[in-house]
Amino acid sequence: MGIVAIGVPDLVVRVVLPDLLPAGARGALQGFVTLGAALIVWGLASPSELARLLGTAPFRFPGRISFSLYLVHMPILLGSLHVAPGTPHRALLIAVPVVFVVAWLFTLFVEEPSARLARAAGRRASEQVQALHQASAGVQDK
Repeated sequence: MGIVAIGVPDLVVRVVLPDLLPAGARGALQGFVTLGAALIVWGLASPSELARLLGTAPFRFPGRISFSLYLVHMPILLGSLHVAPGTPHRALLIAVPVVFVVAWLFTLFVEEPSARLARAAGRRASEQVQALHQASAGVQDK
């Protein structure tokens, strides 16, 4: 149902009522996208075969690299248009595999090491604050 709800705005705008729908009503149709996304999340939050399937490694991998995908996809897509000008389908054939490889490398060598460094710095700062707090409490007790 969630996937159907997500498709409602495009179905109505492009197929059912392309010329009869007032411009203001198109924005209201976007509520179906939100409803559809909520239904999908709700459906996957409970144990099901689909939730189990989406929890397998092939589906977790894009989730692991998703932030890196977000960061690198646009420069690569735009660059591919310069490599294959006038042929957007060829540009996509070039860009999609490159985007995934670059995002994976970016995840391995930039994102995950940065996250580890941030966690280590946070732990160290927390330890120092705790030590200062204990030292301060010891001074006040005297």
